[in-house]
Amino acid sequence: NGGFESNVIPLATVTILAQELVPGWSTSNDNFIELWGSGYTSVPAAEGNAHAELNAYTVTTFYQKLCVPPGSTINWSVKHRGRDGVDVAHVQLGGSLATAVTQAVMSDGNTAWGTYTGTYNIPANQPSTYIAFKSITPTGSTGNFIDDVQITIVQNLVCDTDGDGIVNALDLDSDGDGCSDAIEGGSSSTATSTSVYPSGTDANANG
Repeated sequence: NGGFESNVIPLATVTILAQELVPGWSTSNDNFIELWGSGYTSVPAAEGNAHAELNAYTVTTFYQKLCVPPGSTINWSVKHRGRDGVDVAHVQLGGSLATAVTQAVMSDGNTAWGTYTGTYNIPANQPSTYIAFKSITPTGSTGNFIDDVQITIVQNLVCDTDGDGIVNALDLDSDGDGCSDAIEGGSSSTATSTSVYPSGTDANANG
């Protein structure tokens, strides 16, 4: 829902919805999301028929939580526009909202949409990644239009679920829960060790 098209907003109207009614999006503190139909106060959507304003009732941050394996790469892009003048917002990514790092400073006037793009490499031991759009100025209940958020994930196929430095394919306990994968997968009832490979002869040649 990067273009805010999942909710049908009539052209040239504005609607404020509870965040749970807008698929894929949450706010840091406002709990409401303001959606504009293209053409409201003569502001066209950058893409499709709708766009969002970051500040509904207060200054806030829009975000999505992405569950992407560490080592993967996120390519992102977003369009931004000011409402009454030059508005400023930050694009942030990280393991939580509190630790997300600014990747781009968006600063645009109210006559055209600006486009911002970037790449983020997910570090080890980060099972979830937040992409956030944080309103900086103005400091009120208006400002910072965003639209056409695009996220492309180049997934790391060599996964290390528990972040212990051993890829899943070679890890006897890939999720780090203390129970061997062989037991969890039902392929053995005796291979209980999570650190020592079994030894012996493969008598039935089944691996």
